[in-house]
Amino acid sequence: RQRAPVGKTLLLINIDETAISLSPKAMAGNLFITKADQPVQRKRKGGDRANLTHVAFACSDVELQSVLPQVIIGNEHTIPAASLEELRNKCGPRVKVLRKETSWVNGPVFAFILRLLADALAPYREQVQPIVLFDAFGGHLTSDVWRACTLSKLWPMLVPAQATWLLQPLDTEGFAHYK
Repeated sequence: RQRAPVGKTLLLINIDETAISLSPKAMAGNLFITKADQPVQRKRKGGDRANLTHVAFACSDVELQSVLPQVIIGNEHTIPAASLEELRNKCGPRVKVLRKETSWVNGPVFAFILRLLADALAPYREQVQPIVLFDAFGGHLTSDVWRACTLSKLWPMLVPAQATWLLQPLDTEGFAHYK
């Protein structure tokens, strides 16, 4: 708080990601009318491992929350190149769909996401100083990420172990439905 630029409000932003399974596990208690009934869902080989990643932001300002992006990352198999543009159009301007070699977050991808955040906040930067809270996952702790924070004037704050319940509402509340 002491380092906040004069006239700016600190804006706390939690950034987190979670996997979205494209083949969720079946729940207990499936009902079959007869013994001959077969499950309806057919999975391709390796389908149990097919995931997207959802990267989300939660901030301390209700009005600014509505301008923050949401990011969906899929790999080259889960998001076919031919359908990428159509998918992006259906998602709207705040949802960014990325098609990468892998759907997992790494340093360059996380740095890109931080730049998306900075771009979304650009019209409000005279009023706020963003502090971005994220966990100590290896993909968040690269030189690309620190460079993106520095260039975008985002103040990084690592969430210490055992403090997720207090500092990462996305992990404990926002992503609960996925888990």
